[in-house]
Amino acid sequence: MTDITVNKAFSRSNEIVKVDYQPSPLTRGYGVDDIGFVYSPVWYSNTANAEVASKWTILSFLKESV
Repeated sequence: MTDITVNKAFSRSNEIVKVDYQPSPLTRGYGVDDIGFVYSPVWYSNTANAEVASKWTILSFLKESV
């Protein structure tokens, strides 16, 4: 069993993120770092005892359209 927590933003949230990929079979084919666009972002916390294949940082927040 794991203590990892799954977090999520509002269902219509958008983010532009900087992604830092760790060396892993899961990340082959990606550069060491990259820019990405995510819709309805999901992220994990409490990952101290887990293998983390990538980390991201929010670069910009695009407000939801009303």
